[in-house]
Amino acid sequence: MLVAAAAAGCGSTATPPSTSSSPAATRSTPTAPPSSPVPRPTPPAPVTPRPQTSLLGRHDIPPHGVREQIDYTAGAGPWGCDTAGPLGVTFSRIAPIVQFDTRAREVRHYRALGRRQDAPHVGEELAICFGGAELPIDVTETGPDGVRRHVRGAHGMVWPRVLPPSMPPGRYVVTATQAGHRVSGAYTLLPADEPAINLLSEGVKAGSAEVLFVGFAPRQRVALDIYDGVAGNERFVTQLTLRVSADGSAVYRIPTTSRDAGDYTLAVFAPHERLYAVLSVPY
Repeated sequence: MLVAAAAAGCGSTATPPSTSSSPAATRSTPTAPPSSPVPRPTPPAPVTPRPQTSLLGRHDIPPHGVREQIDYTAGAGPWGCDTAGPLGVTFSRIAPIVQFDTRAREVRHYRALGRRQDAPHVGEELAICFGGAELPIDVTETGPDGVRRHVRGAHGMVWPRVLPPSMPPGRYVVTATQAGHRVSGAYTLLPADEPAINLLSEGVKAGSAEVLFVGFAPRQRVALDIYDGVAGNERFVTQLTLRVSADGSAVYRIPTTSRDAGDYTLAVFAPHERLYAVLSVPY
């Protein structure tokens, strides 16, 4: 590129005489060779954040010896107590009466249900049922440790719950009061005498579900297999491993999200049998 310079001064502008007979020389500035463009770093492509996969949303490869798919069905026992009569206190154990895995070709029968002489065990579900008029019912349960639990309900009330290891074995007295009339009943809670799993709390849209383990050997390592679905063709989700406490029990919290809505089968391979429970996460 040629660069021309012009000088400007005050007064006239005169052209100095030429000192050479040769044509006026034109001076030029050498042109730099074209330079290669400097490579610019390519900006990273924008990353679209992917939603974090929840534990129940996983689809892991089953560990060795664990089936990828199971067919599981279960029946549930009735409460076995009548709430249509006068004010009273009756008890009924609740548990699946038959658990059948068609692929394993095995059937497990639980203890008979609905018999008042059958004492419940830690880890089982017990329903306390009340009759009475269509008026509020105040209920107090007093345990062998003197701890009292209070609930309030109405006519036809049923109080179902899983009996956790925090409740000491022994005799529990349940008193129901309605309009000045009081009745009582009692049950005896026995220690867990065999491995079992149950749900202390169902899943919520954003929170956790509590799975109860009882009756295992002290400090035993237990593998919990989770399958997506119930009532046949459940597919493997993941496996969790935990260690129970010195009394053979544990509570494991499974986190749940709004994307986990549905039913899941929980399975444990205990000595000589398989244990199952159903976890439901609401829509």
